[in-house]
Amino acid sequence: MPGGGTLPAREGTPPVTDTATGAVEAVYGVAVDDEHNIVRTTNTRNNTVSVYSQRTGEHLASLPDVNHAREIVVDEKHDTVWASAFGDGTLVAFDAKTPKEKERVTVEGAGPTGLTVNEKTGALCAAGLDNDRLIELARGSQTPRFVPAGDGPISVSPSKNGKTAYTADQTSGTLSVIDLRSGTVTRSVATGAGALPVATDERSGDVLVVDRAAANMTRVDVEEGVIEETVATGTNPNHVEIADGTAYVVDTSGATATEDTVTRIRVARWRLRSPVPVASRRLSAAAGNGHRPRPPAASHSTHTMRRRRSRRSAGSRGRPPSVASRRTATAGKAAEPTALASGATRHRAV
Repeated sequence: MPGGGTLPAREGTPPVTDTATGAVEAVYGVAVDDEHNIVRTTNTRNNTVSVYSQRTGEHLASLPDVNHAREIVVDEKHDTVWASAFGDGTLVAFDAKTPKEKERVTVEGAGPTGLTVNEKTGALCAAGLDNDRLIELARGSQTPRFVPAGDGPISVSPSKNGKTAYTADQTSGTLSVIDLRSGTVTRSVATGAGALPVATDERSGDVLVVDRAAANMTRVDVEEGVIEETVATGTNPNHVEIADGTAYVVDTSGATATEDTVTRIRVARWRLRSPVPVASRRLSAAAGNGHRPRPPAASHSTHTMRRRRSRRSAGSRGRPPSVASRRTATAGKAAEPTALASGATRHRAV
């Protein structure tokens, strides 16, 4: 819709889990599977994964035994869907063609959160929040490889060539650059309090980190290890997705807000546009006509920031990809206190 407004979407209503209160499944993570015209969600409070039709929004199935289900990703090439079970350290795989579980790998003492999958090899990479590491799982393997990460890695995003992983480290408020071949952290860049989602801009190679507590988004030049710009977002930013040169930041409503919003930022020119209300907290924010819904164009920009000229030449950044990579879209959950060994308390959004 020109001039802003509500996002156009097709609604899918989660099933009622408590008839007395009318409570429905609490959707957290969302994965769009265009290959099979399906949308899958993780339902954290219900320990389930749900399957919906993109075409009709109909709820097709709820799959049990995914303890504190958090994030979910689709490996379309290998017809596999992965979900992280934070509650018991398990990575659960489902058949993308049918709503059936086909594999699960449990890592004792782990707390897997963010996920990414290598589209070429089918290898899975999970952020291990409780052990400050990445959990790598080769396709068909039951034995994970552990790679050191930053302090409190909660989300992970790959480089375009898949040789490097970037983690948003919630405890330290940093971005870690991890060489997956050598298994080492090569850089750590302070971004802001409560670093939560992370996304790679494949056009430039830069990385975006959203800091939930600071309510901003930071753009990092990972080659130089420097912050290029920081821009304010809405209240409690919880997820960032990049598509066609624009970053969409999902801002979950706070105590004084009445609705969730999506803040749009043109990555190419680092331009902030007016926040757009999200249609609802339902599945409608992710479902649609078989493709990820796009926010309408705003009538004008409320703020404009010119990105600092990079030290690299434009030619070194590579050719823009034709399609933005698909990653899980997570909806918000309030930060949860977690006891530390010292007796202090820190807040983590898991």
